[in-house]
Amino acid sequence: MAEELFKLLDDYFTEHELNWGNCLGFCSDGAQTMAGKRNGLRALIKRAAPNAEWTHCVIHREALASKHLSPELNEVLTAVVDVVNFIKTRPLKARLFTAVCEEMGADHTAVLFHSEARWLSRGKVLSRIFELRSEIRVFLEEERMYEAAAKFGDDMFLIKLAYLSDIFSKLNELNLQLQGKDKHLPHLADKINTFTRKLNVWEKRMSQGRTDVFENLTELAESIDSGATTVLPCIQQHIEALGGFFGKYFPNSATQYDWVVDPFHASAPADFSCAEEEQLIEMTSDSALRGAPPSSKFCSVKASPNVHWSIGSVSPKPFHLCPISLTENSVLSITMSSASEEENDSKLSIWYYNENKVKLGDAILHLTAVEISLDVDADRDGVVEKN
Repeated sequence: MAEELFKLLDDYFTEHELNWGNCLGFCSDGAQTMAGKRNGLRALIKRAAPNAEWTHCVIHREALASKHLSPELNEVLTAVVDVVNFIKTRPLKARLFTAVCEEMGADHTAVLFHSEARWLSRGKVLSRIFELRSEIRVFLEEERMYEAAAKFGDDMFLIKLAYLSDIFSKLNELNLQLQGKDKHLPHLADKINTFTRKLNVWEKRMSQGRTDVFENLTELAESIDSGATTVLPCIQQHIEALGGFFGKYFPNSATQYDWVVDPFHASAPADFSCAEEEQLIEMTSDSALRGAPPSSKFCSVKASPNVHWSIGSVSPKPFHLCPISLTENSVLSITMSSASEEENDSKLSIWYYNENKVKLGDAILHLTAVEISLDVDADRDGVVEKN
């Protein structure tokens, strides 16, 4: 399988005259076929592009971290999947369930399929089942599935269902935040760090008997005489375990890109070469750059006149500090992309602003071993001069 995948990639590179040597990084899930260091696609790409860095897909890691459930909660999920399969895999049952929902005035008239391969499906399925819990109970009783129907009348079962629908909805929100264009690793690390810190808050509030962070759980607990007190320890344990798994799959996510976001106050990464560390020292020792105000863009700097930094050879690392020259009162934001599909080199995307935060224009520099300087004239309406 790995050989076939690599052949497809290699054929594409050959057809479009792309050079494997310009590949700076690649991302995949953690399956052995994809990420194997000896015979996986990762190993084959490394042989063709020795400088390419492999990254384990952030969304895949999030899915792995969230899949573990305690036996108590897994029992609820299993019951939900069984009910969904009973309804969805039988057209007649699906129509009967739709009729029940319509008679009871439900907003929805169908349940959703659960799929392990579709990472957003679990949260959507649980939310729909919780919303239609009364209709499902009536339908199961009409189908004489009394044991399954009894679960949807059991307060403890419903409290666990409410919690699962809430927590997986929040995981779905995180999943969506990790998707999309123009998402850089520091941004994604921030999202993961934010979520793990929230988990700590949620666990603390659960220990205090406060459920307000979970909407469905709070709504149901208020309608039950006994409340959610007896189930809270189970919920607290799951949140604690969830935090542990996020720590396992995202170690050091809070600090590993500090040098990219704020190179002037962060230490050089341990895997930096001597040349890279020296370049970082040279940049961060410049008093004009060090005194720059913070910017909304990572790797942003503000320089005084006549400050010049050359763009050196391209580093294979996903984020390489590329200091350049610019004029007074201009703020420069830097992001680096890997090899372009249309052209066989890497690019540095640049957005520059004047002192009033008004965007003056943008420019694309091709990263080469040739020394290049960039002058930004804030009074010339975004005109860029390259020497």
